[in-house]
Amino acid sequence: MRTLPDNDTWECYLVSLHLLYRTHNQVQWGGTHRFNDTADVESKHRISLKSHGNKIRVRTDTQTEKDLLRCVQEEIVFETLDELLMETAEDPGDTIAEEIKEYQKNDVAKERNHTVTTLTARLHNDKYVAQDQHGLLVHEEVLLSWGELLRMFGHCFPSFANDRVQAETKWGVYQHALHESGDGVSRYHYWGTDTRYPVIQRGGTRRRRDMVRVRGVDGQHLAQIVCFVKATQPTLDTPPSVGVLVRWLTPHEEAIMYHDEPTCPGPLRHTHNLWSWHRTDVRRTDISGYRYGRLPETQKKWLSDCRESLMFASYDVVEFHSLGKYANVARDFDRANAFLESASWA
Repeated sequence: MRTLPDNDTWECYLVSLHLLYRTHNQVQWGGTHRFNDTADVESKHRISLKSHGNKIRVRTDTQTEKDLLRCVQEEIVFETLDELLMETAEDPGDTIAEEIKEYQKNDVAKERNHTVTTLTARLHNDKYVAQDQHGLLVHEEVLLSWGELLRMFGHCFPSFANDRVQAETKWGVYQHALHESGDGVSRYHYWGTDTRYPVIQRGGTRRRRDMVRVRGVDGQHLAQIVCFVKATQPTLDTPPSVGVLVRWLTPHEEAIMYHDEPTCPGPLRHTHNLWSWHRTDVRRTDISGYRYGRLPETQKKWLSDCRESLMFASYDVVEFHSLGKYANVARDFDRANAFLESASWA
């Protein structure tokens, strides 16, 4: 008579058959999704190995398989991004202010290393301007007071805005500048003079005041170069700052705005823009009223023929990198206070 196995033995026998059946099916069909899901397998362990490396990762605060899977994915993304940033990252400052300061320093150094500015045809060289001289005109060809010029220069270069700094600064005024890149590829001659241009033009004059486009925050503007201003601080071991004094023009009242350009009405609308001198809202006090009366007689003669036309003239000091292309501009004799700019000339 055959003896039947006990309950424990019979249960082990059934389990073995089930395992053999399941293993055969998994091998035949390539395994189940759970069997091949590495992230799912890793999520079962508190301490596990990454699927793509041998770095040990400790699980202490995740609770569900979904949380663990998200953790695995986020770590891979962030560590990959960190590796990419480490390859190209600069060394920023500890704070936003330090980072901005470092960026500005690098930008200025880059600008200085790649551009060279040479000033000639000087009107003033290393001149100290005391407070009591601010009411005097700069020169016969620069009909602004020293006070006006220094205020505008301080607005463009804030480090020179202080009165004490201005008094300790050596000022130079020039009428020609050669601006070239460090590799010598680009060279631009800029002139702002009535008498010192070396070539006699038509009519026997040596006048050349370049018209240029000036790049601004709201587009390009047209301006006439008046002179170049250099500021040197003897007490500091820093290179001099150079600004460009310009007189602004504005779209003429008869111009038709098209694509942000003041096109000329009539048959020249496709080839020319129409401009006029920009007028300030208030009268220039440095050449009017009691301040004009205090000017020396010699300087009053400088203004005798043009004082009224300059009473509302708009000037500004800009940096060299703001200067754009030359502008081909001629006076429009058919309109008062009008200038024609060739739009097809660059």
